Amino acid sequence: ELPKDFDDFVDREVLPQYLFYDAGRKVTKGHCTHCGREVKIRNPHYGDAGECPSCKHPVTYRSRKKGGNVNARGYAGLLQKTKEGYVYRYFECYRKFRNGQKENGGHWELIRITYDRNLKKIHEFEYEQYKQTDWVRWCYRAGWRYYEVVEHEAILYNRNLKQILKGTPFQYSAMECFVKRGKYREKMYLDQYIDGYRRMPGIEQLVKCGFYRIVKEEIQGYNTGYLKKKERSCKKILGLSGEYYQLLAGKNPSVREYNTTYEMQEKGLHPTWRQIQFFARLQRKFTRYIRYTTIHKMERYIKEVLGEDKRGAVDYHDYLKMAEELGYNMREPWILFPKNLEQRHEELIEESREREIKAKEDLDNKKDKKYEQYRKRDSYLEMETEQFLLRLPKRIHEIRQEGNAMHHCVATYIDRVAKGETTILFLR
Repeated sequence: ELPKDFDDFVDREVLPQYLFYDAGRKVTKGHCTHCGREVKIRNPHYGDAGECPSCKHPVTYRSRKKGGNVNARGYAGLLQKTKEGYVYRYFECYRKFRNGQKENGGHWELIRITYDRNLKKIHEFEYEQYKQTDWVRWCYRAGWRYYEVVEHEAILYNRNLKQILKGTPFQYSAMECFVKRGKYREKMYLDQYIDGYRRMPGIEQLVKCGFYRIVKEEIQGYNTGYLKKKERSCKKILGLSGEYYQLLAGKNPSVREYNTTYEMQEKGLHPTWRQIQFFARLQRKFTRYIRYTTIHKMERYIKEVLGEDKRGAVDYHDYLKMAEELGYNMREPWILFPKNLEQRHEELIEESREREIKAKEDLDNKKDKKYEQYRKRDSYLEMETEQFLLRLPKRIHEIRQEGNAMHHCVATYIDRVAKGETTILFLR
């Protein structure tokens, strides 16, 4: 059976809530669908997210005239205990609003997943048409490619979790804290949290310390390589010392923000939280190059020269990488902060290409001495007529030049030619 307050849970916590108002020049009051009260508001903007002044629940502002008719939709999950173990029930929920007033709504169950007492999955079912018949019933879910019902992230009913998980390996998983914190509800896939906790029991500490986004992205499979997954205290899991831990405490950072903070710590840099947010938004990691200057100067250059051009930040990172590899003095301001980034970027691309060609030529030249004996061995293959000349390459590097000129892959045979395993001739 469903919990007695499940309908209330769906209506108040799963479905989106709105604050409806009558549009006009001076809007002073509105109606909150969560608490049902008339509340005072000032200068609402249609579609903006906010919170109800009375119940503090997240709401979306909508005028009755423009958006009073809404079909709200959400997804709920319910974990219940059974004789064999557990069952997870997945519901699609809806509610109609007409002229800002609640009308009919409800929920229907579409997926059931059974688990043993250690929350190991046994079977999956979906409520769908049975094969090619008109009979709608509970059916086994085939491989995910053939699912008829698409499962979305759901808001998990949390009011029974502490009780039903007691005495299980998930008693201290902090699942009930993760799915609800204050007025905020976290959408999730139950299987992701179960599998994530098995891999990393330290999730409990991260949740209790307020690092919800890191936990969410970790269980979703994001790259969280810096996390010390075998540790059990929050500071040790994050690998952050006091100053850097305090920088993130209470901020609920993303994995990118955490990674940026960790890299700043490794380089001995001392950023502000605003600077962490700025560099975490960029598509490339600049921490390696900040060591040649200050965080403020690097941030200012990116903002002033590149502005909102995201591609420009990628090109700038490529430029810095090439400049360092080419041996430039990275502490020179004119190197680190070029006035014409596009021009300098192209120049370094060309310089890198020339250096690569020279390096390959030097490598080829080292193979000439060994190749010479095989060249003498195969010299009988050379011939000349009035129209054609058939000859062996004079040097190993000549094979690479031939491949570049003719745009083919003959250079891949260089090592085999140098060992005498393959013979290549040029036709002129």
